[in-house]
Amino acid sequence: MKKLLVLLVGIVFSFSSFSQNLFSTNVKVYDPKGALNQNIDHIPVGISFSYWRDTNTKFALGGEMGIAMYTQDTYDLMLDNGDVIEVSEEDCFWTLHVGTRYFLIEETAVKPYAEARVGMTTFFSSRIATDENADFEDTFEFHGTAFNTAIGGGFLLDFNHIFNGTPGDILLDAGVNFHSGTSASYRNFEMVDGTANTLDDGTFQSLTNYVDYKIGVAFLF
Repeated sequence: MKKLLVLLVGIVFSFSSFSQNLFSTNVKVYDPKGALNQNIDHIPVGISFSYWRDTNTKFALGGEMGIAMYTQDTYDLMLDNGDVIEVSEEDCFWTLHVGTRYFLIEETAVKPYAEARVGMTTFFSSRIATDENADFEDTFEFHGTAFNTAIGGGFLLDFNHIFNGTPGDILLDAGVNFHSGTSASYRNFEMVDGTANTLDDGTFQSLTNYVDYKIGVAFLF
């Protein structure tokens, strides 16, 4: 998960260098719906990075990349050579969406917007030793990818405009999106009786609908 996070940050910063617009980093909470909610018994929490490019109208074009974890455990594992090592196991997903924002009001301290997006959610698992051991190989496995459409909204809050009466470069960004996702394979190792032997144990297949809530800090370039 840490390696993917570094990659996501690098990609977003490379896109943001092309235009002076809006970049935000967010904390996100996901509320699974339907069958996804039945099989994932924890609330996924993660972070995301978004970039929005001005079109000189009330519309902005851009996208968001994120990563979230919904199951994690650290336990001792005995190897064939008799060594006992500490292992961290996680079930996660990463998201990639592009879309458009429509700003209802722009020249105020509070800038509400509506949003529509399309993209995908990819589920994966990892099993990593907290300390290196030559007889243990870290494992990482993708399970499935769901394609999403979403609608939602939010607002930008300009504190400098509130207190000083002039637009600022740092804003609060908060919003919610309602995602409709296709069927995909995903995993929750806590649903396995006993200890999971492989990263394929505890997998499910279902529609992947969810609602995501975010709050973050946005920077104008």
